Amino acid sequence: MQAVSLVERPRACLVHPSEQCAAAAHDSLTIFEQVGDRRRAAFSRLLLSVEGVGAGPGFDAAAMLEAAERDFADLGDDWGQAVAGFVRMEMLAKHGHEDSARAAAEDATARFRALHDGWGLSAVLYHLGWALSRFGRDAEAVPVLREAIEVAARAGVYNTVQWATADLGLALLALGRVDEASECFARAGSVSDKVGDDAGRFLTIYGNAVVTQRQGQHVAAHLMFEDAYAGFDRLGVRLATGLALAGIAACDEEVGHLAAARDAYERLLKLGESWAEAGLVVAGLEGLARSALAHGEPASAAELLARATWLRRAYERPATTPERAAADRVGRASRSALGEERYAEAAARGVAAATAAQR
Repeated sequence: MQAVSLVERPRACLVHPSEQCAAAAHDSLTIFEQVGDRRRAAFSRLLLSVEGVGAGPGFDAAAMLEAAERDFADLGDDWGQAVAGFVRMEMLAKHGHEDSARAAAEDATARFRALHDGWGLSAVLYHLGWALSRFGRDAEAVPVLREAIEVAARAGVYNTVQWATADLGLALLALGRVDEASECFARAGSVSDKVGDDAGRFLTIYGNAVVTQRQGQHVAAHLMFEDAYAGFDRLGVRLATGLALAGIAACDEEVGHLAAARDAYERLLKLGESWAEAGLVVAGLEGLARSALAHGEPASAAELLARATWLRRAYERPATTPERAAADRVGRASRSALGEERYAEAAARGVAAATAAQR
């Protein structure tokens, strides 16, 4: 049952939550506690705690992780402590605690380096690089992702190689290094042959869609995002599926297909909320705010924008320059249409809705 909880993880990644895997981990924990196997019970607790990375799991995932860490420390299990640090880093990063996530990553990477564990080291570095980009630290993410790719390639962990290569491309693209980004997207696709799935191919399509979108070719980009969305959805890759859907919505918005864009942003918001992905929730809310303004609903636009702004601060998801400019335009237009008092009232409703959703 413990093995099931490991191998059935989405994209075969230990820190990806899964109700099915949590159920298997719970069953294994019960058995190991009955027979008095403390070490294996600690690892089952660790696997259960992964649910804290996503939406509310219905139990105290942080306490479960702390219990596992105490047992690993008492048992002198360095590998168990390293993996626990990896889970802790991911949990902190997903919930917007940048400094604490960095500290957990530093501890986990030091332990995996000492153990000469290429799988663990590459996994932590990849997820740290991903988190740094989400925190707006793309320049810092680049060397971290490069090391993740090198370590994973040496260890033969090609699944990590293809995803880290694609994320490196996105970080480079955010820094304006378009040619280097395109090379990364092409390399991500070539790794698929070693992994045995189509993820690399869809990562290439998605990366090229982002580049095409940046070049203003929204109709062509829309088709690519649709292909990427279908592929990621079939593979069960939650975040990538949402990002591709966000691309579809943005392209619809740019070419004036406002009803389609609004529908896509509503779907994106629901996906983000169900998966507890703050970045997707924010993208959905800000897209819906622009849609509301375009449909002559300034009060709704102000409320949605306030919800998104609160979440960006709470989860440390800084806006890019284009995102900030778009939000400022919505804010100015809504304030002008409503007047200061009504705008403040709408914004207050948005903040109240955001805080209520976090309880």
